[in-house]
Amino acid sequence: MHRAKETENTANTIQKEIHLGNHIKEVLQSERRSIAWFAEQMHCDRSNMYRILSRNHLDSDFLFRASQVLGHDLFLFASEQMSESI
Repeated sequence: MHRAKETENTANTIQKEIHLGNHIKEVLQSERRSIAWFAEQMHCDRSNMYRILSRNHLDSDFLFRASQVLGHDLFLFASEQMSESI
């Protein structure tokens, strides 16, 4: 039971340090793209995209599609961030 709690705490620490929605916003800003543009590319409503990007968790399908749209490997970014946290 103690091991499970330790794993949960580690996951929560990593989750707080890696907020992929914020990273996506940074990528968009550096490319001078808007959330509206990104939402359109992802076939999503702009207001819904704001909600998605504010979530603590983004599913792998979303990350895969977002990586393709942005031309930016979000999985690699998350992996590098996680490696730095360990």
